[in-house]
Amino acid sequence: MKGFDGKLVGSVYPITREECQMVHDAAIRVLEQGGMRCDDERAAKMFEAAGCTLENNRELVKIPEKVVMDALDECPGSFTLHGRNDPTHDCSIGTGEVHFCSVTGRYIDDIRTGERRKATRRDAIEGTLMADALEQVHGLYKPVMWIYDEEKICNSQILTTEWMKNTNKPGTWVYDTGAENEVSDLIKMWQIAAGGEEEMRQKPHMLGHVVVNPPRVIDVHYTSWLMGFCDCGAPLSIESALMGGATGPATRAGMLVQCIAETLALVVQCQSYKPGHPLAFCSFSPAMDMRTGLWATGTPEYGIVGAGIIFLPELAMAADVMKQGAAILDERIRAIGEKRTSHGKVVIGTIKGDIHDIGKSVVGAVLQANGYDVVDIGTDIDVEVFIEAVKEHNADALGMSTLLTLPLMEMEKVINRMKEIGMRDNIKVIVGGSPVTQEFADEIGADAVGFDAQDAVFKLDGLMGINRSRASA
Repeated sequence: MKGFDGKLVGSVYPITREECQMVHDAAIRVLEQGGMRCDDERAAKMFEAAGCTLENNRELVKIPEKVVMDALDECPGSFTLHGRNDPTHDCSIGTGEVHFCSVTGRYIDDIRTGERRKATRRDAIEGTLMADALEQVHGLYKPVMWIYDEEKICNSQILTTEWMKNTNKPGTWVYDTGAENEVSDLIKMWQIAAGGEEEMRQKPHMLGHVVVNPPRVIDVHYTSWLMGFCDCGAPLSIESALMGGATGPATRAGMLVQCIAETLALVVQCQSYKPGHPLAFCSFSPAMDMRTGLWATGTPEYGIVGAGIIFLPELAMAADVMKQGAAILDERIRAIGEKRTSHGKVVIGTIKGDIHDIGKSVVGAVLQANGYDVVDIGTDIDVEVFIEAVKEHNADALGMSTLLTLPLMEMEKVINRMKEIGMRDNIKVIVGGSPVTQEFADEIGADAVGFDAQDAVFKLDGLMGINRSRASA
Protein backbone atom coordinates (compact mmCIF):
# COMPACT_ATOMS: atom_id res chain seq x y z
CA MET A 1 0.00 0.00 0.00
CA LYS A 2 1.36 3.41 -1.00
CA GLY A 3 1.48 6.62 0.90
CA PHE A 4 2.04 5.92 4.60
CA ASP A 5 5.27 4.29 5.73
CA GLY A 6 4.39 4.14 9.43
CA LYS A 7 1.23 2.13 8.92
CA LEU A 8 1.90 -0.62 11.49
CA VAL A 9 0.95 0.71 14.91
CA GLY A 10 0.03 -0.56 18.32
CA SER A 11 -3.24 0.15 20.08
CA VAL A 12 -3.68 3.01 22.53
CA TYR A 13 -5.74 2.36 25.67
CA PRO A 14 -7.17 5.58 27.14
CA ILE A 15 -9.10 3.61 29.79
CA THR A 16 -8.12 0.59 31.83
CA ARG A 17 -9.19 -3.00 31.21
CA GLU A 18 -11.39 -2.80 34.31
CA GLU A 19 -13.10 0.31 32.96
CA CYS A 20 -13.61 -1.44 29.62
CA GLN A 21 -15.35 -4.25 31.47
CA MET A 22 -17.59 -1.71 33.24
CA VAL A 23 -18.61 -0.21 29.88
CA HIS A 24 -19.27 -3.68 28.46
CA ASP A 25 -21.38 -4.68 31.48
CA ALA A 26 -23.41 -1.46 31.24
CA ALA A 27 -23.96 -1.94 27.48
CA ILE A 28 -25.15 -5.52 28.10
CA ARG A 29 -27.61 -4.27 30.75
CA VAL A 30 -28.98 -1.81 28.20
CA LEU A 31 -29.49 -4.62 25.65
CA GLU A 32 -30.88 -7.14 28.13
CA GLN A 33 -33.17 -4.84 30.11
CA GLY A 34 -33.95 -1.92 27.80
CA GLY A 35 -33.49 -3.60 24.44
CA MET A 36 -33.66 -2.18 20.92
CA ARG A 37 -36.72 -0.93 19.09
CA CYS A 38 -37.10 -2.91 15.87
CA ASP A 39 -38.96 -1.27 12.97
CA ASP A 40 -38.61 -4.16 10.51
CA GLU A 41 -40.02 -7.70 10.64
CA ARG A 42 -37.03 -9.00 8.64
CA ALA A 43 -34.72 -7.72 11.37
CA ALA A 44 -37.01 -9.13 14.07
CA LYS A 45 -36.66 -12.60 12.53
CA MET A 46 -32.87 -12.25 12.50
CA PHE A 47 -32.77 -11.39 16.20
CA GLU A 48 -35.26 -14.14 17.02
CA ALA A 49 -33.14 -16.72 15.18
CA ALA A 50 -30.09 -15.60 17.18
CA GLY A 51 -31.88 -16.32 20.49
CA CYS A 52 -33.20 -12.87 21.40
CA THR A 53 -36.55 -12.20 23.09
CA LEU A 54 -39.17 -10.20 21.19
CA GLU A 55 -41.76 -8.14 23.09
CA ASN A 56 -44.36 -5.44 22.39
CA ASN A 57 -45.75 -7.04 19.22
CA ARG A 58 -42.20 -7.94 18.10
CA GLU A 59 -41.15 -4.28 18.09
CA LEU A 60 -38.82 -4.55 21.12
CA VAL A 61 -35.78 -6.84 21.04
CA LYS A 62 -34.06 -7.94 24.27
CA ILE A 63 -30.55 -9.28 23.58
CA PRO A 64 -28.89 -11.60 26.15
CA GLU A 65 -25.15 -11.41 26.78
CA LYS A 66 -24.60 -14.95 25.49
CA VAL A 67 -26.12 -14.00 22.13
CA VAL A 68 -23.79 -10.99 21.95
CA MET A 69 -20.69 -13.02 22.77
CA ASP A 70 -21.62 -15.81 20.33
CA ALA A 71 -22.04 -13.21 17.57
CA LEU A 72 -18.65 -11.64 18.36
CA ASP A 73 -17.05 -15.09 18.15
CA GLU A 74 -18.45 -15.46 14.62
CA CYS A 75 -16.74 -12.28 13.38
CA PRO A 76 -13.49 -12.72 11.41
CA GLY A 77 -10.46 -11.08 12.99
CA SER A 78 -9.47 -9.29 9.79
CA PHE A 79 -10.41 -8.81 6.13
CA THR A 80 -9.18 -7.01 3.00
CA LEU A 81 -10.75 -4.29 0.90
CA HIS A 82 -9.32 -4.75 -2.57
CA GLY A 83 -8.22 -2.26 -5.16
CA ARG A 84 -9.97 -3.02 -8.43
CA ASN A 85 -7.43 -4.28 -10.98
CA ASP A 86 -4.62 -2.96 -8.79
CA PRO A 87 -3.47 -4.93 -5.71
CA THR A 88 -1.27 -2.02 -4.59
CA HIS A 89 -4.50 -0.36 -3.44
CA ASP A 90 -5.50 -3.29 -1.19
CA CYS A 91 -6.30 -2.24 2.39
CA SER A 92 -6.01 -4.78 5.18
CA ILE A 93 -8.46 -4.16 8.05
CA GLY A 94 -7.74 -5.55 11.51
CA THR A 95 -4.02 -6.19 11.06
CA GLY A 96 -2.62 -2.97 12.49
CA GLU A 97 -2.53 -0.94 9.28
CA VAL A 98 -3.62 2.69 9.30
CA HIS A 99 -5.65 3.94 6.33
CA PHE A 100 -6.84 7.38 5.31
CA CYS A 101 -10.13 7.98 3.53
CA SER A 102 -11.58 11.04 1.82
CA VAL A 103 -14.74 12.63 3.24
CA THR A 104 -17.42 14.83 1.78
CA GLY A 105 -20.13 17.40 2.39
CA ARG A 106 -23.21 18.93 0.81
CA TYR A 107 -21.53 22.08 -0.42
CA ILE A 108 -18.39 22.97 -2.31
CA ASP A 109 -15.95 25.79 -1.63
CA ASP A 110 -15.05 26.46 -5.25
CA ILE A 111 -11.26 26.79 -5.49
CA ARG A 112 -11.61 28.72 -8.76
CA THR A 113 -14.04 31.41 -7.58
CA GLY A 114 -14.01 31.14 -3.77
CA GLU A 115 -17.79 30.69 -3.88
CA ARG A 116 -19.61 28.35 -1.50
CA ARG A 117 -22.16 26.55 -3.64
CA LYS A 118 -24.08 23.34 -4.26
CA ALA A 119 -22.12 20.36 -5.56
CA THR A 120 -22.47 19.29 -9.20
CA ARG A 121 -21.66 16.20 -11.26
CA ARG A 122 -18.43 17.86 -12.34
CA ASP A 123 -17.45 18.23 -8.68
CA ALA A 124 -18.08 14.52 -8.15
CA ILE A 125 -15.72 13.68 -11.02
CA GLU A 126 -13.01 16.11 -9.91
CA GLY A 127 -13.28 15.01 -6.27
CA THR A 128 -12.80 11.39 -7.30
CA LEU A 129 -9.81 12.22 -9.51
CA MET A 130 -8.21 14.28 -6.75
CA ALA A 131 -8.55 11.49 -4.18
CA ASP A 132 -7.28 8.99 -6.73
CA ALA A 133 -4.17 11.08 -7.37
CA LEU A 134 -3.22 11.46 -3.69
CA GLU A 135 -1.04 8.58 -2.52
CA GLN A 136 -1.93 9.32 1.09
CA VAL A 137 -5.63 8.62 0.37
CA HIS A 138 -6.11 4.87 0.46
CA GLY A 139 -9.89 4.71 0.10
CA LEU A 140 -12.77 6.95 -0.95
CA TYR A 141 -16.02 8.02 0.60
CA LYS A 142 -18.61 9.67 -1.67
CA PRO A 143 -16.86 12.43 -3.62
CA VAL A 144 -19.86 14.67 -2.82
CA MET A 145 -22.98 14.05 -0.74
CA TRP A 146 -25.51 15.22 -3.33
CA ILE A 147 -25.32 16.15 -7.00
CA TYR A 148 -27.68 19.08 -7.24
CA ASP A 149 -27.70 19.34 -11.05
CA GLU A 150 -29.06 15.79 -11.47
CA GLU A 151 -32.36 14.13 -10.58
CA LYS A 152 -32.66 13.07 -6.93
CA ILE A 153 -34.16 9.70 -7.83
CA CYS A 154 -30.93 8.55 -9.52
CA ASN A 155 -28.40 10.61 -7.53
CA SER A 156 -26.69 7.64 -5.93
CA GLN A 157 -26.44 5.76 -9.22
CA ILE A 158 -24.80 8.74 -10.96
CA LEU A 159 -22.38 9.23 -8.06
CA THR A 160 -21.39 5.57 -8.19
CA THR A 161 -20.93 5.69 -11.98
CA GLU A 162 -18.44 8.56 -11.79
CA TRP A 163 -16.73 6.95 -8.80
CA MET A 164 -16.20 3.60 -10.51
CA LYS A 165 -15.09 5.25 -13.76
CA ASN A 166 -12.41 7.44 -12.21
CA THR A 167 -10.64 5.37 -9.54
CA ASN A 168 -9.65 1.79 -8.72
CA LYS A 169 -9.21 2.50 -5.03
CA PRO A 170 -11.59 0.80 -2.58
CA GLY A 171 -14.43 2.81 -1.13
CA THR A 172 -17.08 3.06 1.55
CA TRP A 173 -20.76 3.89 1.14
CA VAL A 174 -23.37 5.30 3.51
CA TYR A 175 -26.80 6.95 3.10
CA ASP A 176 -29.32 6.55 0.34
CA THR A 177 -32.07 8.67 -1.17
CA GLY A 178 -34.80 6.12 -0.47
CA ALA A 179 -35.46 5.70 -4.20
CA GLU A 180 -37.00 2.39 -5.25
CA ASN A 181 -34.44 -0.29 -6.23
CA GLU A 182 -31.54 1.90 -5.14
CA VAL A 183 -29.89 -0.81 -3.02
CA SER A 184 -30.05 -3.43 -5.75
CA ASP A 185 -28.97 -0.94 -8.44
CA LEU A 186 -25.84 0.12 -6.57
CA ILE A 187 -24.84 -3.44 -5.72
CA LYS A 188 -25.19 -4.44 -9.39
CA MET A 189 -22.96 -1.52 -10.35
CA TRP A 190 -20.33 -2.53 -7.79
CA GLN A 191 -20.45 -6.11 -9.09
CA ILE A 192 -19.98 -4.93 -12.68
CA ALA A 193 -17.02 -2.79 -11.60
CA ALA A 194 -15.50 -5.80 -9.81
CA GLY A 195 -15.86 -8.01 -12.90
CA GLY A 196 -18.91 -10.00 -11.78
CA GLU A 197 -20.85 -11.27 -8.78
CA GLU A 198 -18.32 -13.91 -7.79
CA GLU A 199 -15.41 -11.51 -8.26
CA MET A 200 -17.13 -9.08 -5.88
CA ARG A 201 -17.50 -11.82 -3.27
CA GLN A 202 -13.89 -12.95 -3.62
CA LYS A 203 -12.34 -9.48 -3.78
CA PRO A 204 -14.79 -6.91 -2.36
CA HIS A 205 -13.85 -3.31 -3.11
CA MET A 206 -16.64 -1.59 -1.15
CA LEU A 207 -17.19 -1.27 2.62
CA GLY A 208 -20.85 -0.70 3.42
CA HIS A 209 -21.97 1.37 6.40
CA VAL A 210 -24.93 0.13 8.43
CA VAL A 211 -26.13 2.51 11.12
CA VAL A 212 -28.42 2.38 14.14
CA ASN A 213 -31.06 5.10 14.20
CA PRO A 214 -30.34 6.53 17.67
CA PRO A 215 -31.54 6.18 20.29
CA ARG A 216 -31.54 2.36 19.94
CA VAL A 217 -33.65 1.78 16.83
CA ILE A 218 -32.99 -0.88 14.19
CA ASP A 219 -33.92 0.97 11.01
CA VAL A 220 -35.84 -0.53 8.08
CA HIS A 221 -33.63 1.23 5.50
CA TYR A 222 -30.38 0.03 6.99
CA THR A 223 -31.75 -3.49 7.36
CA SER A 224 -32.13 -3.48 3.57
CA TRP A 225 -28.57 -2.24 3.23
CA LEU A 226 -27.28 -4.89 5.67
CA MET A 227 -28.93 -7.66 3.69
CA GLY A 228 -27.74 -6.30 0.37
CA PHE A 229 -24.14 -5.86 1.53
CA CYS A 230 -24.00 -9.32 3.09
CA ASP A 231 -25.54 -10.97 0.02
CA CYS A 232 -23.01 -9.43 -2.38
CA GLY A 233 -20.01 -10.05 -0.11
CA ALA A 234 -19.25 -6.44 0.84
CA PRO A 235 -17.84 -6.18 4.41
CA LEU A 236 -19.81 -4.02 6.83
CA SER A 237 -18.83 -0.97 8.81
CA ILE A 238 -21.30 -0.86 11.69
CA GLU A 239 -21.79 2.29 13.70
CA SER A 240 -23.81 4.27 16.15
CA ALA A 241 -24.26 7.90 15.10
CA LEU A 242 -25.68 9.36 18.29
CA MET A 243 -25.32 12.99 19.36
CA GLY A 244 -24.49 13.68 22.99
CA GLY A 245 -27.26 15.62 24.72
CA ALA A 246 -29.68 14.93 21.86
CA THR A 247 -30.05 11.34 20.67
CA GLY A 248 -27.70 10.11 23.39
CA PRO A 249 -26.74 10.96 26.98
CA ALA A 250 -24.97 14.23 27.79
CA THR A 251 -22.00 12.51 29.46
CA ARG A 252 -19.02 10.82 27.84
CA ALA A 253 -19.60 7.66 29.89
CA GLY A 254 -23.26 7.52 28.86
CA MET A 255 -22.43 8.15 25.22
CA LEU A 256 -19.84 5.37 25.26
CA VAL A 257 -22.27 2.87 26.77
CA GLN A 258 -25.03 3.67 24.28
CA CYS A 259 -22.57 3.61 21.37
CA ILE A 260 -21.27 0.17 22.35
CA ALA A 261 -24.78 -1.21 23.01
CA GLU A 262 -26.09 -0.06 19.61
CA THR A 263 -23.03 -1.38 17.80
CA LEU A 264 -23.25 -4.77 19.52
CA ALA A 265 -26.89 -5.02 18.42
CA LEU A 266 -25.75 -4.63 14.81
CA VAL A 267 -23.10 -7.31 15.33
CA VAL A 268 -25.85 -9.70 16.44
CA GLN A 269 -28.09 -8.76 13.51
CA CYS A 270 -25.31 -9.19 10.95
CA GLN A 271 -23.99 -12.49 12.28
CA SER A 272 -27.52 -13.91 12.56
CA TYR A 273 -28.21 -13.07 8.91
CA LYS A 274 -24.80 -14.14 7.58
CA PRO A 275 -22.58 -15.97 10.12
CA GLY A 276 -18.91 -15.19 9.67
CA HIS A 277 -19.50 -12.06 7.58
CA PRO A 278 -16.61 -9.56 7.99
CA LEU A 279 -17.34 -6.29 9.72
CA ALA A 280 -15.53 -3.35 11.29
CA PHE A 281 -16.44 -1.14 14.23
CA CYS A 282 -17.06 2.51 13.34
CA SER A 283 -18.20 5.38 15.52
CA PHE A 284 -19.28 8.93 14.82
CA SER A 285 -20.64 10.15 18.13
CA PRO A 286 -20.08 13.87 18.74
CA ALA A 287 -22.03 16.13 21.06
CA MET A 288 -24.71 18.45 19.76
CA ASP A 289 -24.06 22.18 19.59
CA MET A 290 -27.07 23.80 21.26
CA ARG A 291 -26.55 26.96 19.22
CA THR A 292 -27.10 25.24 15.87
CA GLY A 293 -28.69 21.85 16.53
CA LEU A 294 -25.81 20.30 14.57
CA TRP A 295 -22.79 18.24 15.57
CA ALA A 296 -20.28 20.12 17.68
CA THR A 297 -16.74 19.83 16.41
CA GLY A 298 -13.69 19.43 18.58
CA THR A 299 -13.38 17.69 21.91
CA PRO A 300 -16.27 16.16 23.88
CA GLU A 301 -15.67 18.82 26.54
CA TYR A 302 -16.27 21.56 23.98
CA GLY A 303 -19.46 19.93 22.77
CA ILE A 304 -20.89 19.12 26.19
CA VAL A 305 -19.66 22.06 28.28
CA GLY A 306 -18.91 24.83 25.79
CA ALA A 307 -22.00 24.29 23.62
CA GLY A 308 -24.22 22.82 26.32
CA ILE A 309 -25.60 26.03 27.76
CA ILE A 310 -28.64 23.92 28.61
CA PHE A 311 -28.96 20.23 27.81
CA LEU A 312 -31.79 19.00 25.59
CA PRO A 313 -33.50 16.84 28.24
CA GLU A 314 -33.86 19.98 30.39
CA LEU A 315 -35.12 21.94 27.39
CA ALA A 316 -37.68 19.21 26.62
CA MET A 317 -38.91 19.23 30.21
CA ALA A 318 -39.23 23.02 30.10
CA ALA A 319 -41.26 22.79 26.89
CA ASP A 320 -43.52 20.16 28.43
CA VAL A 321 -44.10 22.32 31.51
CA MET A 322 -44.92 25.28 29.28
CA LYS A 323 -47.47 23.22 27.32
CA GLN A 324 -49.12 22.05 30.53
CA GLY A 325 -49.20 25.62 31.80
CA ALA A 326 -50.78 26.87 28.59
CA ALA A 327 -53.51 24.20 28.88
CA ILE A 328 -54.31 25.36 32.43
CA LEU A 329 -54.43 28.98 31.26
CA ASP A 330 -56.83 28.06 28.44
CA GLU A 331 -59.12 26.38 30.97
CA ARG A 332 -59.15 29.47 33.20
CA ILE A 333 -59.89 31.72 30.23
CA ARG A 334 -62.82 29.55 29.16
CA ALA A 335 -64.09 29.42 32.77
CA ILE A 336 -64.52 33.19 32.87
CA GLY A 337 -66.27 33.19 29.51
CA GLU A 338 -63.47 34.66 27.41
CA LYS A 339 -61.88 33.22 24.32
CA ARG A 340 -58.19 33.24 23.54
CA THR A 341 -57.38 34.74 20.18
CA SER A 342 -55.85 32.15 17.86
CA HIS A 343 -53.51 33.01 15.00
CA GLY A 344 -54.32 29.70 13.30
CA LYS A 345 -54.17 25.93 13.68
CA VAL A 346 -50.91 24.10 12.93
CA VAL A 347 -50.42 20.34 12.58
CA ILE A 348 -46.83 19.30 13.34
CA GLY A 349 -45.02 15.96 13.19
CA THR A 350 -41.72 14.20 12.53
CA ILE A 351 -41.59 12.53 9.11
CA LYS A 352 -41.58 8.80 8.35
CA GLY A 353 -38.28 7.13 9.20
CA ASP A 354 -37.40 9.42 12.12
CA ILE A 355 -38.47 9.06 15.76
CA HIS A 356 -36.74 12.19 17.08
CA ASP A 357 -39.19 14.24 19.08
CA ILE A 358 -37.49 16.93 21.14
CA GLY A 359 -36.94 19.68 18.56
CA LYS A 360 -40.45 19.30 17.20
CA SER A 361 -41.91 19.44 20.70
CA VAL A 362 -39.98 22.61 21.53
CA VAL A 363 -41.19 24.28 18.32
CA GLY A 364 -44.77 23.22 19.09
CA ALA A 365 -44.59 24.65 22.59
CA VAL A 366 -43.19 27.98 21.37
CA LEU A 367 -45.84 28.20 18.63
CA GLN A 368 -48.53 27.56 21.23
CA ALA A 369 -47.10 30.21 23.54
CA ASN A 370 -47.28 32.66 20.63
CA GLY A 371 -50.97 32.20 19.96
CA TYR A 372 -51.18 29.21 17.63
CA ASP A 373 -53.33 26.13 18.19
CA VAL A 374 -50.92 23.23 17.78
CA VAL A 375 -51.82 19.61 17.01
CA ASP A 376 -48.74 17.42 17.53
CA ILE A 377 -49.29 14.06 15.79
CA GLY A 378 -45.97 12.58 16.91
CA THR A 379 -43.03 10.93 15.17
CA ASP A 380 -42.41 8.51 12.28
CA ILE A 381 -45.48 9.88 10.49
CA ASP A 382 -46.52 8.49 7.10
CA VAL A 383 -47.61 10.71 4.19
CA GLU A 384 -51.30 9.82 4.46
CA VAL A 385 -51.34 10.35 8.23
CA PHE A 386 -50.13 13.93 7.70
CA ILE A 387 -52.83 14.46 5.07
CA GLU A 388 -55.64 13.06 7.21
CA ALA A 389 -54.54 15.09 10.25
CA VAL A 390 -54.63 18.33 8.25
CA LYS A 391 -58.13 17.44 7.01
CA GLU A 392 -59.42 16.28 10.40
CA HIS A 393 -58.29 19.37 12.28
CA ASN A 394 -59.02 21.83 9.45
CA ALA A 395 -55.46 23.11 9.82
CA ASP A 396 -54.15 26.34 8.38
CA ALA A 397 -50.54 25.16 8.31
CA LEU A 398 -48.44 21.99 8.38
CA GLY A 399 -45.03 21.70 10.03
CA MET A 400 -42.69 18.78 9.30
CA SER A 401 -39.35 18.07 10.96
CA THR A 402 -36.46 15.60 10.90
CA LEU A 403 -33.07 15.25 12.53
CA LEU A 404 -31.88 12.74 9.92
CA THR A 405 -30.70 13.05 6.34
CA LEU A 406 -31.97 9.65 5.22
CA PRO A 407 -35.75 10.30 5.31
CA LEU A 408 -35.59 13.91 4.05
CA MET A 409 -37.44 13.15 0.83
CA GLU A 410 -40.51 12.16 2.83
CA MET A 411 -41.19 15.89 3.13
CA GLU A 412 -41.38 16.20 -0.64
CA LYS A 413 -43.71 13.19 -0.81
CA VAL A 414 -46.13 14.89 1.59
CA ILE A 415 -46.09 18.13 -0.40
CA ASN A 416 -46.57 16.29 -3.70
CA ARG A 417 -49.51 14.38 -2.22
CA MET A 418 -51.06 17.67 -1.07
CA LYS A 419 -50.78 18.93 -4.66
CA GLU A 420 -52.35 15.75 -6.05
CA ILE A 421 -55.51 16.11 -3.95
CA GLY A 422 -55.81 19.89 -4.40
CA MET A 423 -54.91 20.77 -0.81
CA ARG A 424 -51.57 22.49 -1.26
CA ASP A 425 -52.76 25.99 -2.20
CA ASN A 426 -54.81 26.31 1.00
CA ILE A 427 -52.21 25.07 3.50
CA LYS A 428 -48.97 26.76 4.49
CA VAL A 429 -46.05 24.32 4.81
CA ILE A 430 -43.05 24.98 7.05
CA VAL A 431 -40.19 22.50 7.46
CA GLY A 432 -37.26 22.27 9.86
CA GLY A 433 -34.55 20.16 11.46
CA SER A 434 -30.77 20.10 11.40
CA PRO A 435 -30.33 18.75 7.82
CA VAL A 436 -32.94 21.09 6.31
CA THR A 437 -31.61 24.09 4.38
CA GLN A 438 -33.36 26.96 2.62
CA GLU A 439 -32.24 25.49 -0.71
CA PHE A 440 -33.81 22.15 0.14
CA ALA A 441 -37.05 23.78 1.27
CA ASP A 442 -37.20 25.69 -2.02
CA GLU A 443 -36.55 22.53 -4.03
CA ILE A 444 -39.39 20.55 -2.46
CA GLY A 445 -41.85 23.43 -2.61
CA ALA A 446 -42.18 24.30 1.09
CA ASP A 447 -43.26 27.82 2.00
CA ALA A 448 -40.61 28.34 4.67
CA VAL A 449 -37.93 26.71 6.80
CA GLY A 450 -37.65 27.36 10.53
CA PHE A 451 -34.04 27.24 11.71
CA ASP A 452 -35.04 27.29 15.37
CA ALA A 453 -38.23 27.64 17.41
CA GLN A 454 -38.27 31.43 17.41
CA ASP A 455 -37.52 31.54 13.70
CA ALA A 456 -40.39 29.11 13.07
CA VAL A 457 -42.80 31.52 14.80
CA PHE A 458 -41.45 34.49 12.83
CA LYS A 459 -41.69 32.62 9.50
CA LEU A 460 -45.19 31.32 10.21
CA ASP A 461 -46.33 34.78 11.25
CA GLY A 462 -45.21 36.03 7.86
CA LEU A 463 -47.08 33.28 6.04
CA MET A 464 -50.25 33.92 8.08
CA GLY A 465 -50.10 37.69 7.66
CA ILE A 466 -49.43 38.44 11.33
CA ASN A 467 -47.44 41.58 12.13
CA ARG A 468 -45.16 40.97 15.08
CA SER A 469 -41.53 41.86 15.66
CA ARG A 470 -39.01 39.03 15.73
CA ALA A 471 -37.99 40.06 19.26
CA SER A 472 -41.52 39.55 20.61
CA ALA A 473 -41.89 36.07 19.06
